[in-house]
Amino acid sequence: MSQFSVSSEMVARYVLNREKEVQFLKDALVSKDFSFIASKAHNLKGTAESFGFPELGLIGQDLEAVALAQEENAIVVQIKNIESWVAKHLGK
Repeated sequence: MSQFSVSSEMVARYVLNREKEVQFLKDALVSKDFSFIASKAHNLKGTAESFGFPELGLIGQDLEAVALAQEENAIVVQIKNIESWVAKHLGK
């Protein structure tokens, strides 16, 4: 867990931003911008733990690996995993 305190408002904003980020990732996949996907995934891997979401960090780690390998089908799976995570945390 992080060494600093995160407000519930910051956590809510973080989750909402992940919802928006899913569309950016999908758009990047359409244009085959694997470096963008890997960069976003790397950031996700690093920030998720700070907000108390280690499972999301693992998805980010997996997404980064498959983006670097340019494995499109596996990228789709990981983006769907992020979507599911967001839906769970937004109560959808």
